[in-house]
Amino acid sequence: MIEEEYTDNVDSNIDDTITAVEYNANGEYLATGDRVGRITVLKLENEGKEKQKQENWLPYFQYQSHDPEFDFLKSLEIEAKINQIKFCGSSSSSNTLLSANDKTIKLWKISSRNKYDANAVSSYQNDGVLRFPTRSRSETLSRANTAQRGESKECDPDSSIATPLHASTKKVYSNAHAYHINSLATNSDGQTFVSSDDLRVNWWNMDCNDTCFNVVDIKPENMEELTEVITSVEFHPFNCALLTFSSSRGAIKVVDTRTSALCRGFARTYQETQREGANGSKSFIADILNSISDVTYSKDGRFLVSRDYLTVKIWDVNMENKPVKTISLHDHLRPMLYDLFTSDIIFDKFEVCCSPDGKRFASGSYSNQLKVFNGDDGRGLRDITLPTVASEPGAPLAAQAVDEASGIVDVTRSLQKSSLSARRSTSASEVRLDEKVLHCSWHPVNNTIAVAGHAGLCLYKV
Repeated sequence: MIEEEYTDNVDSNIDDTITAVEYNANGEYLATGDRVGRITVLKLENEGKEKQKQENWLPYFQYQSHDPEFDFLKSLEIEAKINQIKFCGSSSSSNTLLSANDKTIKLWKISSRNKYDANAVSSYQNDGVLRFPTRSRSETLSRANTAQRGESKECDPDSSIATPLHASTKKVYSNAHAYHINSLATNSDGQTFVSSDDLRVNWWNMDCNDTCFNVVDIKPENMEELTEVITSVEFHPFNCALLTFSSSRGAIKVVDTRTSALCRGFARTYQETQREGANGSKSFIADILNSISDVTYSKDGRFLVSRDYLTVKIWDVNMENKPVKTISLHDHLRPMLYDLFTSDIIFDKFEVCCSPDGKRFASGSYSNQLKVFNGDDGRGLRDITLPTVASEPGAPLAAQAVDEASGIVDVTRSLQKSSLSARRSTSASEVRLDEKVLHCSWHPVNNTIAVAGHAGLCLYKV
């Protein structure tokens, strides 16, 4: 078993742009990953009476998940940036999650364990030999010291005898992808997950890190014949045999592993007929616009939701030829598409998330805006503008942003007048392209959205 333990003493005077956001299954924990390979976990604390609970998200733990590496065979530098985070399971004493950078996936366990300090047990040295107390003795002392200080039942991690949190690497899944990992998806069976790069999807068992099963391989024998790449992967929410992935040609393909373990055909293919130009040809800009950056299921598995650069499309799983609703988000950017291409901004990958009831969806935009809309009629419910707070050195950005927001309820109240009623940026000249909201995650139980924007992590009630 691999044991890599980290404390939360992480240097924060570095680039802390958030690159991944994810809730756990019951919504009690929220994890964020950043550009330098750190993962910050926040925990939900409810205060007040049951009918008037105020939700406060407090920093729970932070650790270094990935470090920069160098591939000497390919002369390639591998960034530490966290591309994906997926919770695998949790208990009263521990949480398990997967994190991935471009090449390596790690299975982490965050738990508490008794920590002994030599200064704390020096009173037990009666013959010059350091003897650690037994577990029962240390627990007794810890409870007694806690009660004497009038603190809560949970021990202070900075105390000499405590049960601090620590992160340990249980498994490392590496050397399975020739291209950069772009997506992870955990299965409803709780035992397996998949990872995808541009050309392949690999199926893993969490207990086995030296072998994976290649279920999708779209690499042609001649790379000059390559016409599409894989952009995102997702499992059906409760049917563990259905695997879904999206492509750069605007297609969503479903693989049924009950039919064949190795994908030789697709159970369903969702793709809209692409429009051609006046001369019967399609422009390269149109091909880029068709590329799907993210795909997800509604919680009941009835709908698929995909996001491309300009639109969000909602698909009925029983209708493959066209989406039931197409929602335009960036129509005002069409006049400047060529400029966006030359500056590579057109390749920005926006995520989309779904509410617990499957009736509302949210996705990011420019000018620090999050778009929330109704799936039934495609009507925009509101545009939320994130605050433009400059980060201060010396504090983790994710924890800092939540502290400044003072909890979800206060954020919503403070922004009701300024941000929620703000005028939409409908002109291309008004759009701030450097302030983009790429990552968002909807709470699995209530109507709270975690958004990673230019200013860090913000939480909103919608």
